[in-house]
Amino acid sequence: MIDTSATPLLNMIDPAMIDKKMLPIFEKMVLAVEGDHSAEQLMAAVKAGTGSLILKGNPLHGPKCYMLFGKETFLTRSVLVISGAVGDMNLAEDHPKMWPELAAAAKANGCSAVRLVGRRGFGRILRKVGWEEQHTVFERKL
Repeated sequence: MIDTSATPLLNMIDPAMIDKKMLPIFEKMVLAVEGDHSAEQLMAAVKAGTGSLILKGNPLHGPKCYMLFGKETFLTRSVLVISGAVGDMNLAEDHPKMWPELAAAAKANGCSAVRLVGRRGFGRILRKVGWEEQHTVFERKL
């Protein structure tokens, strides 16, 4: 699980609180990123602790956005990966407020970078605020 104790705007949802009422959130996440996993698989990963569902903002006082986080470890480093986000969020407007929180969460979890997995169109916004495209991924179905 991802430690968010150093980030007041990012609140990890307790895996024990994940139930079928939250399935629509995971279904929207799958649609948003055109993912390889079903909503049920994502929900199971969060319940098992291999992924973390983070709530940005205060659900009682304004916009909220759910983000799916994970940590990937490579040979020499680890990165905090955002692999899905749904809800009230404008990437261009919210990024300046969220970046310090994302950076703090990454550092608290021993990561040297934050990686966002999303559609190609995200690049138009993210390049303007300091992100670099790292890879183009190719896949061929069997």
